[in-house]
Amino acid sequence: MNYTKIDNLMLEMIKPKIDEIESKFSNGEGLDQSDINTLLLKSQFNHINHLDLKLNEVTDSVIGLKDEFHIHKQEISDILNRFDAKNEKRFVKIETDISDIKDNYYSIDKKVDKLELSISKMNDKFVNMNDKLDRSIENTDLKFANMNDKFANMNDKFAGMDIKIQDAIKQGIITNIKFTLGSIGLLAVAFKVMDMLVK
Repeated sequence: MNYTKIDNLMLEMIKPKIDEIESKFSNGEGLDQSDINTLLLKSQFNHINHLDLKLNEVTDSVIGLKDEFHIHKQEISDILNRFDAKNEKRFVKIETDISDIKDNYYSIDKKVDKLELSISKMNDKFVNMNDKLDRSIENTDLKFANMNDKFANMNDKFAGMDIKIQDAIKQGIITNIKFTLGSIGLLAVAFKVMDMLVK
């Protein structure tokens, strides 16, 4: 910041008075209130000029800082752009990897569903086979029970036949006693019949 025309004009206005005051002071003359006020005014102008110089320095410094800030801002912007470009590629790769993982998960999920369906079908087949096996065992048990009943009936029949044979033998023995020759023949026949029945 430079002196203004007004500053220069005011300094020029008080310069003759300042020269006069300096001359009076050099001669050892006393200074009145007007002289003191003029010196104070000069001092204020000098102080203002000093502040103007400092303000110029600060302004130049701020301008320099602004320039540096713009440079650093551009550098940071370049870094961020490079970072964004790299991260964009990384994010695209991560998204691709996540998409692949999702696809693999859906594929595995479908395979698991198919496996569960196959296991369910196998379980149904095993249940059907178990039911058929149970029915087959029940039928076999029923057949064995029927066979046992038949064997029991046959045993009863054989027991009845045995009693009848014993009665016939007794009758034959009695008859044989009466008819000796006929009894021997009848006894042979009875033993033959009995032998056939036992076999």
